[in-house]
Amino acid sequence: EPARAVAQRIMHDACDHDSDLRRGGLVIGGPLAPTFWQEACVFITSTIADMQPERDMLSHFVLPALKLVCRHRRLRLSWVMCGADAPADLQRNLTRVKESCLSLPNGQTVPFSLALLGSKLGWIPGEDVRVEAVRRDNSFAWILEAPFRNWSLNQLEICQAQIREKDGKGFIFLRDPSFVNSEAFLHSALQVQEIFREDSLEAKDLDEDFKIFLSNRMSQGVSQECSRKKKEEKRFFEYQ
Repeated sequence: EPARAVAQRIMHDACDHDSDLRRGGLVIGGPLAPTFWQEACVFITSTIADMQPERDMLSHFVLPALKLVCRHRRLRLSWVMCGADAPADLQRNLTRVKESCLSLPNGQTVPFSLALLGSKLGWIPGEDVRVEAVRRDNSFAWILEAPFRNWSLNQLEICQAQIREKDGKGFIFLRDPSFVNSEAFLHSALQVQEIFREDSLEAKDLDEDFKIFLSNRMSQGVSQECSRKKKEEKRFFEYQ
C-alpha cells in the first residue's frame, strides 16, 4: 500500500472518535482537523483533430485554473490527455485510463475521467495494434470482441473509463453537431474545418448507436435505487 495512502488513512482514523486509534488510547484529546491532501488524476479522452480547440481550452485555461482552486481545498489535481503521437500505443493509453484516479479520505481510489464526444470516429486501431495491446496486457482482451473490435480509440477509452472500471466516476460532454454552422466554427483553424470535409476513415461520422450503448450500459446491473440515483446524476452534458 503506498505510504501516502497509509498516512491519509491514519489521519482519517485519528479524526474519528470511533476508530481503533481513539478507542485504544493511541490518539487522545480534541478532534483533529483533517490535514491530509487528496489526489485527483483525471483522464481526458477525445478525438484529436476535430476537438483541438476544446483540448487547447482545457489544457491551457480551464484545468490550470481549476488546479489553483483545488489547492485551496487540499486537493492535488493532475490530468492525462494523450496527444496526437499517442494512438500508436493502445495498451499504454488504456492503462493510463486505469491509473487515473480520485483518492478518497478513507484511502480508497476510484477511476475518474472526462470524455469529449463529438461527431467523428477518430483513429481506429488496426487488428495488429489490438493484438499487440492484448499480448502485453490480457485484461484488455475485450477489445478483440464484438462490437468493440471496430471501435475507435476514443470509444475504447470511454468504455474502459466509464463502463468497465468498477465504481468509475466521470462525465461525458456531447458536442452539438449543429456547431458546424456557428460563427465560432467558421472562424476556427483550417485544419479543424478540414476534418469535417475529409473522406477518410478517421473523419467518418460517429453514429448514434454508440451514445445509446453508453446510456444503456451505464444503467445495467444496478438496483432500482442505484438506477434512480444514476439518472439523477446528470453525467451527459451537451454543449456547442
